[in-house]
Amino acid sequence: MHSKILSAVPRLVNLTSWRSCAQFTIPTRKAVPKDETLEVKRARLLYQSKKRGILENGILLGNFFSAYGSQLSPDQLATYDDLVNGGYPEWDLYYWICGLRPVPEEIKSDVLQMITVFVQGFRKKM
Repeated sequence: MHSKILSAVPRLVNLTSWRSCAQFTIPTRKAVPKDETLEVKRARLLYQSKKRGILENGILLGNFFSAYGSQLSPDQLATYDDLVNGGYPEWDLYYWICGLRPVPEEIKSDVLQMITVFVQGFRKKM
């Protein structure tokens, strides 16, 4: 009886084939209503800034958005939304906003520069 159960279990034949099957996907972005008001967008982004995948980003992005979210223009809000909800790995975001790794050209923006300056000042206070 046990032999039938064990024969149904897939076996790892060689490590290279296992590695080629290992895939990690980044969750896709949830749909946002097109008629979302600026007030609702700011509230959503504040929540999403504070509730990140890692505590460090929650603290840094949450404090940044609490301080400057109300001052961002609609275009800047869209850029910020794309940055924090664009599917970038949390640690990459952390390294970029802390200036610890070079920022890819496709995400460089005035908003990212504002966040980086804010984070540098925030880290000096600590």
